[in-house]
Formats: sequence, structure tokens, C-alpha cells
Amino acid sequence: MPPLRASPTFARYSDLIGGGLSGGGIGPEVNGLYGDPSVAYGCTAFFLAIDTGHFTDPAVFAGRTAAALERVSGSKRAPGTQRVFAPGELAATARRAAGRNCKIAEAARKALLAEARRLNVALSTLKDEEMIHET
Repeated sequence: MPPLRASPTFARYSDLIGGGLSGGGIGPEVNGLYGDPSVAYGCTAFFLAIDTGHFTDPAVFAGRTAAALERVSGSKRAPGTQRVFAPGELAATARRAAGRNCKIAEAARKALLAEARRLNVALSTLKDEEMIHET
């Protein structure tokens, strides 16, 4: 069975749709992530929600996608590697484990709170003691 991989064509269309519909950058209009901080990065995100039930039985779809994930996880591993993860799987696992908390660096936490106060944002839902931060 061939490995799962992203299609270059799909990546191009994602770039066109994401940048084009949002007014963001397309292709070379997106600046380097670690480039000049005085120039806007230009990268955008486009989210599309699809109700798979309109196309196929949701249980069948869930089973097929779980099987695809298992094929990735069952891939040949490099020596010393415990597991192969699918794209996004590590982040999803961390997100579930964190619940409503988000680990951020102490400097970032202080900057966010200062900016919220400067903008008169009510902090009732962003209590300092509820934020998990690294030291």
C-alpha cells in the first residue's frame, strides 16, 4: 500500500483558497516566518467544516480514517523510535491532555496580561492563577 502523503496539488489549492479568500498572501507573497518583524508575515489560515454525513455514513468514514491512521502508526520505524505519529497527532494528544490550559513562557504570559490590561479587556475569564506557565 502506498504511504499517505500530502499532494503538492492539494497544497497549491490550499494556498490559493486560504490566501485568496482571506486577502492574505499567496505563494511568494508570504514572507519568511523568521524574517523582518517590521514586515507583515502574510500567512493566513482558511478553515472549512465539512459534514461528512452528507457524503457517506459517518461511522464508515470514522472507521476508514482510523484505519488510515493505523497504517501511518504501523509504518516502519527508525531504530530507537517507539511510534510513528500522523501529522497533527502529537498536537491533538497534547491538546486533550492540557484540557483548558495552555502552557506559555512566563514572558509571554506577562506580555499577554499587560496587553489585556492596556486594552481594558476584562480578565474575569483569564485569571492569572488559572494560566499554566513555564518558569
